[in-house]
Amino acid sequence: MNNYSLNQILNLIRTVALNHPQINYCFWGELSEISASDQIVYPMAWLNFTDTSISEKTLNIPIEIIVADLATSDNRNEMDISSDTLQIATDLISALQNPTYQDDFYIKSNITLSQIREGLPDLVNGWKFIINFEVRYISDRCSIPNKI
Repeated sequence: MNNYSLNQILNLIRTVALNHPQINYCFWGELSEISASDQIVYPMAWLNFTDTSISEKTLNIPIEIIVADLATSDNRNEMDISSDTLQIATDLISALQNPTYQDDFYIKSNITLSQIREGLPDLVNGWKFIINFEVRYISDRCSIPNKI
């Protein structure tokens, strides 16, 4: 297993998401930034960082992924959004758990998806889940770059 950086993980998720025919936008940041961006084209995937931990020689990087679409003001399309975004979310999980690329990380297999219908900016509905990426952690001081 090689070292895998946070940037590499985020770029990988972004690539997988944007290769999905139904996802039109993918970015990472605070949830409040969703409504601040006029560049979002729905359906979208939004990535958010959660607490990262180190255990022995493993760095555990959980990434929260939100797959959402824009609801109408009367929420008439809520059921369609729930169905479509759930399918997109499970497609992303499958693509990340069964890579066709060189995988330098491990993804824990138990993933819980939660429906989001309120609390997000804009009239956004969809699903969120956390994927835990386990990557190698170098704890050998001789392997750490330094100026000496």
